[in-house]
Amino acid sequence: MIKTTRYDKIFSMLQYVGATFGFFGMLYAAVVLYIPSQLLTIPYRGGFLLLAVFLFFRYRISQARPMYSGVLVYAFVAFWILYLVAILIEPVDHLFQPKSTYLKLIAGGILVPSIVFLFSKTATELRVGHQSVLCTCAMVGLCSFFLYGDASGLGRAEKGEFIGDFVTLGPLQLSYLGSVSILLGLNCFLDRQVFRWRVVRFVLAALLLIFGAFQISIGASRGAVVAVVVVSFIVIFARVRSTRSFFGSLGGLCIVVIAGGLVVVFSENLGSALFDRLMKMMYTQDAYTFGGHGIGRIYLYQAAIEQFLERPLFGGGLSIRGMFTYPHNGILEAFMATGVLGGVLFTAYFFGVARRAILLVRYHPSLAWVSILYLHYAVNIMFSSNLSSNTYFWYTSMMVIGVSEFCGVKESDRHAKAR
Repeated sequence: MIKTTRYDKIFSMLQYVGATFGFFGMLYAAVVLYIPSQLLTIPYRGGFLLLAVFLFFRYRISQARPMYSGVLVYAFVAFWILYLVAILIEPVDHLFQPKSTYLKLIAGGILVPSIVFLFSKTATELRVGHQSVLCTCAMVGLCSFFLYGDASGLGRAEKGEFIGDFVTLGPLQLSYLGSVSILLGLNCFLDRQVFRWRVVRFVLAALLLIFGAFQISIGASRGAVVAVVVVSFIVIFARVRSTRSFFGSLGGLCIVVIAGGLVVVFSENLGSALFDRLMKMMYTQDAYTFGGHGIGRIYLYQAAIEQFLERPLFGGGLSIRGMFTYPHNGILEAFMATGVLGGVLFTAYFFGVARRAILLVRYHPSLAWVSILYLHYAVNIMFSSNLSSNTYFWYTSMMVIGVSEFCGVKESDRHAKAR
């Protein structure tokens, strides 16, 4: 039995906020103070790493908390060993940054902070973490509204165009910040246990929907829209286990429709390019312009597959030759960079965590927020991100593993199948 102290609650709050929205808060603080963002973000990353190291030794020394150490962790560690080897053998001129920077970001930014989420958490710690994440997300959304609120005819928000020279929040970051805000707002409406007072829950959920719709509109990323649609339907239908939950799911669908209406309103008022970009997806020829750096997604996928087939055993490189970009698809990138073994490890890890996330939503709806975070960033890494920079995907995947391992999800699933 783990006794939860006041310090445990504080550490839980810092851990979950630090892994999700704290970094965005630092970026916005830099904009408000009109200072280079690195003056805040580098100490922030260092502080989060120190917190992870401290919590790891605190939990291990006390021996009061069990830690998951199963197949998924072995797949996680083995994949990153292969990825680090790929970095070491990659020619320097084929990398986006120095090898030492890669090693620091992976070891200090992904591996160490992620492992701490594998320790068990009490219900109180998870509730405090959930509440802290919701409040921080709302505050970051408020910052977006405050800084971009007077913009009009922006098309698609660009770095520094409206809110200062030191802005590092580009359109993709803004859009995915908005999509995860909408999804957390949806879950806040559906989760009756997150706050004691109903009015607090509804007000916060409404704010998250409004701010999220605003951020998607100014970012105008199609991937964020895909994330909202895919994850909301997974979460809504995974919750259906009875007639009562079915009607609750219908209410969730209504909320998604309302969020879509808010996106329409904001897009029209701001002159956003979002709908133009969505409509272009209806035409086949635009499939070749649906990508970053002016390179189409289909071209990227084809090039990544061809590069993998050149060296299928050990991988063909971390970036696509001749394009100097990544494939914009986590699974393809894993195969391309680390070969068959690394690709299989990552794919097994990706879908293994996804299965746990869906079971969490189904059997423990009060913990669905953890699943939502992972599923959202899983979509993100399959369309708009890469493996070595998307810390959110790795943090939230470890959250799902740790939470699902110690909350009885597997037992609930076995009982359901037995019936």
